[in-house]
Amino acid sequence: MFTAAQQALLIEPEAGSLFGAVVTLSMATTPFLMIIAGKLAARTGKEDVQLDDPELASQANVIIVGHGRFGLQVSQIMQAAGRSVTLIDINPQTIDLSNDFGFKVFYGDGTRVDLLKRAGGEDAQAIFFCIDDRYVTAESLIPVRETFPRTKLFVRAFDREQALKLMEDDGISIMREVFESSIRMSADALKYFGTDREVILHIIAEFRRRDRSRLKAQFNSGDMHAGTRHSFGSDDSDDFLITQD
Repeated sequence: MFTAAQQALLIEPEAGSLFGAVVTLSMATTPFLMIIAGKLAARTGKEDVQLDDPELASQANVIIVGHGRFGLQVSQIMQAAGRSVTLIDINPQTIDLSNDFGFKVFYGDGTRVDLLKRAGGEDAQAIFFCIDDRYVTAESLIPVRETFPRTKLFVRAFDREQALKLMEDDGISIMREVFESSIRMSADALKYFGTDREVILHIIAEFRRRDRSRLKAQFNSGDMHAGTRHSFGSDDSDDFLITQD
């Protein structure tokens, strides 16, 4: 653009060189400025929020790592069942928001063994990893499993691919975050359509069975395309059809 402007005698050659240098410099420094800005924003957020270490928490039956939209509901159900809960999150904004609603959330990286020790992980019955992190795998949780062998681990999986990576340790209980909600929505729709309750239960049970079979085939083969025949509607699936009047 600057070259065209020079050729059209709209700007002097010296000005074109200066403009080009400014643009090049700004493009080169933008990534670094973004990193610095992010760190400053995180520092400001931490200073505005009361961040307490989990070692200040009372001994609880359950430790929940991640108090976002997923962990919040898990904590509610655990407390409704009379379980004492220690909540941990690494996001100051999440902690601040939780505090506004009367929930005490402690600060820290709940995947770190030393922090879980301070939170009472050795005496906890279960640790729930409810964080939105698709890179949590069975391998990354080995230190936690070895340090707290008597503590049951429950892990939120972002999707099927992450669930397969977590399946490498059969001692971890896995929940895909949209799995149950999609089943519930489908069941509600079938109810609205007038489908008989027993038929709905039969369809859901069959869907769960097929999903388990497909997941097992994918895990054993390492191929995401394995077990396709177990899926409803696939070209090579076996027949399973319930007709409605």
